[in-house]
Amino acid sequence: MGLDMYFYGTKNFSVFPRDAVKPPLEKTFEFTSLINNHGLENAPIDYETAWSSYDIKFPLMYWRKSNQIHQWFVENVQGGTDNCDEYSVSLDQLKLLSKTIEPALVSTAAASELLPTSEGFFFGSQEYDQYYFDDLKETKEKIDTLVTYQTAALNAQKCRWLNLKNHSGYMSTEEFNEKFPSLTKDVPFDDFIYYSSW
Repeated sequence: MGLDMYFYGTKNFSVFPRDAVKPPLEKTFEFTSLINNHGLENAPIDYETAWSSYDIKFPLMYWRKSNQIHQWFVENVQGGTDNCDEYSVSLDQLKLLSKTIEPALVSTAAASELLPTSEGFFFGSQEYDQYYFDDLKETKEKIDTLVTYQTAALNAQKCRWLNLKNHSGYMSTEEFNEKFPSLTKDVPFDDFIYYSSW
């Protein structure tokens, strides 16, 4: 019981290969594996629409009773409403949180001004103690790692799209790797989601 906070990255995938347009539609291996591994073989899933897709939420961060971080999300992402709903978080908002944390790590005075604690039902301590600053430090480290990953993946994706456009929509993996040997193969998340429960 208490304030639990979750941060996810989402990714959308196609049920069928992108070039599938006419029946019979063969499901992708990834989707079939997902269905089989989770016992959903008999679920009433739409297998008739060629552009059917599904989302996966990947866990990126979890906090417990970090009320100062929660309050920042309430004020800067949730429009002041604290209702345990899911909220989309932009990359710019993550960068802002990281920038806000940086000076707050320097002193209690800066911390209490920039990331004040908040009260709530089992929200944890309102002290500016070691736990408070450890939460800030760990949050900043994780956010900075995530921002670096997402930025590189978005840049790589943009290069792929531009390159495919210049090559009539097709370029072999070998050609692409030869032309862009240092480009990350990572793909970006489609969205980031924050929600809390208490």
